[in-house]
Amino acid sequence: MRAEDVKRFRSLLTALAESKGKQLSEAQFDLWWSAVADMPIGDFERAVQANFRLGDRFMPSAGELRALVEG
Repeated sequence: MRAEDVKRFRSLLTALAESKGKQLSEAQFDLWWSAVADMPIGDFERAVQANFRLGDRFMPSAGELRALVEG
């Protein structure tokens, strides 16, 4: 991701967390960013959408989201 993707990233991650009944701290946003910053924003968005479709109740890890788009 690029610096200009931060707003979209935060929006997607916030929506994902809220759908699981969670709120993320600034430190958690920073940790997530460092874990997925090498992904294109489009891949991250596809992973979030795929997780929504799965209907899991629990917040996925960065690795679980990666697996949804990377196989």
